[in-house]
Amino acid sequence: MKPIQNAMQAKVSLLVVLSALMAFTSLSTDIYLPAMPVMQVDLQGNVELTVTGFLIGFAVAQLIWGPISDQIGRKKPLFIGMVLFVIGSVGCALSQTIDQIVFWRIFQALGACTGPMLARAMVRDLYSRVVLKQLKCYQHSPLLWQLHLF
Repeated sequence: MKPIQNAMQAKVSLLVVLSALMAFTSLSTDIYLPAMPVMQVDLQGNVELTVTGFLIGFAVAQLIWGPISDQIGRKKPLFIGMVLFVIGSVGCALSQTIDQIVFWRIFQALGACTGPMLARAMVRDLYSRVVLKQLKCYQHSPLLWQLHLF
């Protein structure tokens, strides 16, 4: 009975970690959107560029981190990405101008992309194509397809 409990705990832990990684991008964009009008007034700049910069950084970073994670594994790029994300977040918090925020948002995106990208890669690494094909209907709802795996 003990090995079954350990396996179930491992699956639940994996679910929690993967779900948190999938949330990186949403948290990075959605959490500050309500403050954009105030930022526009206070910083007197084009605040929309913060979202644009983030999305550009996110897209470019996938092209960089994908091959790196295939070569050296998932853990090290994930750790480096999380560190970059935190540094970018601190940089955004300490920024005084819109240009500084845009720069730090791009930097933040370089790390933020590792979460969802590598979470998907880990699921592909851990589960067979048959299971993944069965879960194809859940592809637009990451939490649901992760729950279905268990």
